[in-house]
Amino acid sequence: MKPTIYDVAKEAQVSIATVSKVINDTGRISEKTRKRVLEAMEKLRYQPSVVASALTGKRTNTLGLLIPDLANPFFAEVARHVEDRGQEKGFNVIMCSTDYNPANIRWSSKERIRGYREALEAAEIGFDEDLVFISNSTIEAGKRVAGELLDAGPHPTAIFALNDVLAIGTIKAVRERGLKIPEDIAIVGFDDTILATIVDPPLTTVAQPIRDMGYQAMDLLIEKIEGQENTTKRIILSPQLMIRQTTCPLT
Repeated sequence: MKPTIYDVAKEAQVSIATVSKVINDTGRISEKTRKRVLEAMEKLRYQPSVVASALTGKRTNTLGLLIPDLANPFFAEVARHVEDRGQEKGFNVIMCSTDYNPANIRWSSKERIRGYREALEAAEIGFDEDLVFISNSTIEAGKRVAGELLDAGPHPTAIFALNDVLAIGTIKAVRERGLKIPEDIAIVGFDDTILATIVDPPLTTVAQPIRDMGYQAMDLLIEKIEGQENTTKRIILSPQLMIRQTTCPLT
């Protein structure tokens, strides 16, 4: 059963009001008492209620994540890593699918979401000079794909899809026309979502560093919110070409 503030008070042998003061950093509490309460919280693995903090008007460690389409496997994987990193740093993450339209942002109590202004500006204008920007080197990715297609041997047709979903659709269309992959057509995707490994044949694709993207985005946003980072940054992460069976060399 999840521990409550009452359990913490009992463990620390103090009143509920004292525990509340320690959690919200208000009132006069001796260092000895504060330490005892914090030790009780750690022992019981007690996590203060975000809802309760919001009701008292306190600032919550809640971040909003805008996603164009949560049904897209790429964005879903990024969101998962953002959420994981946020939890490690003591932040909660709520998400909103915008369908590429800022008017679709549907967050209640947005005034309690830290970083809300920055997120809204980013959604409206695409890139805010006050924000940190993280992307992949598409030029490097293109070179690797071109090299792989050339090394795979002479194909009548070579297709580089925009993302794994489109690439998988291409695989289906090619098969419906009685063509073979990669003998007749070589196909390369982009993203390396889980779909790339379960499709038949497994898709050669450019793997974006999805975990690093999510982690770095969260780390840098927290630094900016807490005043540790005041400069604009542009971080370029290197993609990796995952060679599978849609571009196997001809024998």
